[in-house]
Amino acid sequence: MELPTIKAYLFSRYVGSPTHWFPDEYAILDEVPMNMIVDEKLDPEWVKHWMAKWPTQSDVFKQTGVRYPYSFSGNSKQVRKKLKDFIRDFDERFSRYVQEPTAIKDKAETIDKATDLYLAERKAAGWEFTRKNHLFIEHESKGSLLEDYCVRVLEGDGEAPKKKRSFQI
Repeated sequence: MELPTIKAYLFSRYVGSPTHWFPDEYAILDEVPMNMIVDEKLDPEWVKHWMAKWPTQSDVFKQTGVRYPYSFSGNSKQVRKKLKDFIRDFDERFSRYVQEPTAIKDKAETIDKATDLYLAERKAAGWEFTRKNHLFIEHESKGSLLEDYCVRVLEGDGEAPKKKRSFQI
């Protein structure tokens, strides 16, 4: 394969369209920055570490005495796919806060802080209304809570509540 053909193939993989949709590949590919074409590599160990942050059903039961009908930790295949998509679109999603392409290490650090913030808030609320981890990354109809929490972290509002709220009637 010659270089333009390889670039067309990589570009088609990035946008999720077949290569024959880009008949004038030279014109399109010259306008696309290389960092958009190259796939970000997710470290499987980091994904395992990120998934381990989410409490199991028994952890939640020990803390609250409430047995939830589902686990907050979702399918690892779904998590990897959604995290990969989220990291790939990171610079575009947060262009207000990021001036130049962000290193994957910095993206992972922001995602870790945002997740820690979310989990601390959910723990303080007794785990009520906690989304599964793959739905936290991206939910079809409700959007991305991870994106909202990343914005909070990037804006400097990364503080978790200090104590659990208690309501009395």
